Amino acid sequence: MGRIQVLSETVAHQIAAGEVVERPASVVKELIENSLDAESRRIEIELRAGGRQRVRVRDNGIGMERVDVELAFARHATSKIRQIEDLNRIQTLGFRGEALPSIASVSRLTLKSRARGDASGTEIVIEGGRICSVRETGWPEGTEVDVQDLFFNVPARKKFVKAPSTELSHSMRLIAQYAIARPEVHFEVENERGSVFSAPPVADIRERIFQVYGKEFLDNLVPFEEGRGSMRVFGFTSLPHEQHSNRYSQLFFVNGRMVRDKTISSAVMAAYRQLIPAGTYPATLLFVEIPSCEIDVNVHPAKTEIRFRDSSTLFSLIRAAIDHGFVACQRVPDYPERSVSVPAGGESPCSGQQFGPFAPRPENAAALAYQTPYWDGQMRGRRDMTTGSTEVSDVAIPEDHLAWPGGAFEAMAEIRSSEPPRAMGQFRSSFIVAVDRLGIFVIDQHVAHERVLYDQAVRQMRHGRVPAQRLLVPHTISVPTVRRAFIPELLVQLNTGGFEAQAYGNDIVIQAVPVVAKDADTDLMVREFLEGLEISEQKTDVTEVRKRIAVSIACRAAIKINTELTVEKMQWLIDELYQTENPTTCPHGRPILFRLGLYDLLRNFKRI
Repeated sequence: MGRIQVLSETVAHQIAAGEVVERPASVVKELIENSLDAESRRIEIELRAGGRQRVRVRDNGIGMERVDVELAFARHATSKIRQIEDLNRIQTLGFRGEALPSIASVSRLTLKSRARGDASGTEIVIEGGRICSVRETGWPEGTEVDVQDLFFNVPARKKFVKAPSTELSHSMRLIAQYAIARPEVHFEVENERGSVFSAPPVADIRERIFQVYGKEFLDNLVPFEEGRGSMRVFGFTSLPHEQHSNRYSQLFFVNGRMVRDKTISSAVMAAYRQLIPAGTYPATLLFVEIPSCEIDVNVHPAKTEIRFRDSSTLFSLIRAAIDHGFVACQRVPDYPERSVSVPAGGESPCSGQQFGPFAPRPENAAALAYQTPYWDGQMRGRRDMTTGSTEVSDVAIPEDHLAWPGGAFEAMAEIRSSEPPRAMGQFRSSFIVAVDRLGIFVIDQHVAHERVLYDQAVRQMRHGRVPAQRLLVPHTISVPTVRRAFIPELLVQLNTGGFEAQAYGNDIVIQAVPVVAKDADTDLMVREFLEGLEISEQKTDVTEVRKRIAVSIACRAAIKINTELTVEKMQWLIDELYQTENPTTCPHGRPILFRLGLYDLLRNFKRI
């Protein structure tokens, strides 16, 4: 008997499903796109167990006739391709008949639909790719697709599905993205606890951003628009001081289709190269309008990737649009050329500086002082946003002040066996200079204090004794619509970390905070916790939760740069640092200190 065999249609569908259906969010994506192509103005989504148990999408679109309902689940059936030339003229997102067979092959699916003008509707039930029944039914105009028990017949794939909260976060993020792209459509989402997302139709994208992400997010966005020939880009991007730890706040759409594209992503980051530190990302909502013949949307089975015929023109257009958007907006931060100079009186250079109508938070203002200079071979300078020219400054400061070059300890034992160095003073109110028998040390006071606070917070949480300070007036934090599904888990994290928090409707009320974080920006910490919940791919682990909370508390509560310290305070910080688990790196992995040893000194003084 030969080795090569023709796969059965069921197995072929299940294999094909792996390319289109990776997780419940993939089902949500395909069904939302179908509903949008069906001219729907209201889309209702139900998610049970994060979509693992059930994904139900109902719309009020044009619906389907009985013949189309049956053909929608046949292989190679489509509503948008008639001949090969149509591949260059695709305008729809993916109307019924392409992903449906793949979804049906790995789930128990029921579709009900009635076309506009028909007297009755059609119901089809499919289990594991096998049609169980097709019958006439009463149904309002529109379509409902009910997908249950995803991957019930493919255990190899089901075991890779994450926890319900993780799967819910992926679906919610995707729904929010389509809500932004289609502000004229009403989106409703519910799960076991009731409504978790509601976005009634609004007039424009700006109103939708406010609806989904809130006023603070919208206030920190700059509009931009640029056109070149038949290509146009427009959207909103964040001011440089609004920084995120991941790319989840970057949404890209090409002709209304949500995509992931390296050309677009690289162009956005190129526009921010001298404006934000490495490892941080802006929030960007970017829309590209381009003739369909200039793109290829069939690069990826799920059509999340795209190919441009002229990617270099698009790259330069996006970068120019964002640059011009900053110039046109009066709210652009006005970075001083020598922003780290400390006056004789010891006042921080950022203390009285206003950045447009937005006064930066103290922790962000201090950081901005180190974001302007950049490393360019042998020079350090700043970029002029209006002319694009570069001015060379005589102040030599690294691009990332937390990644200062210099010597390091060869082994942890070396620092463990030594006494803490003796504090001598500060350099630019940001770096502690100390000495001991090993040499001269330069210590970044912010990250050193981060390490001290981090170890302290982890230790307190491990033993269940986190000193808290009650607030005279409870602090209410509004949770953006798109993230309200995370409120129960957020409360667990906050209360585990020493906060006293409870839900009040769609808000979080903070009644007490950890003592070490009493002066920190609570809103910023809560936002970081929410971002951490969004990107988490694993089931909640108590140890990891504690570490994540400790990192946020330490970062926000630590002594800032451009802060003068007494010699006693410097010595206390050094002594505490030497008692920590890892005195050489902060919780983010950045270096805390470096040393100029005897050999370095002798070599520089030409004694050896």
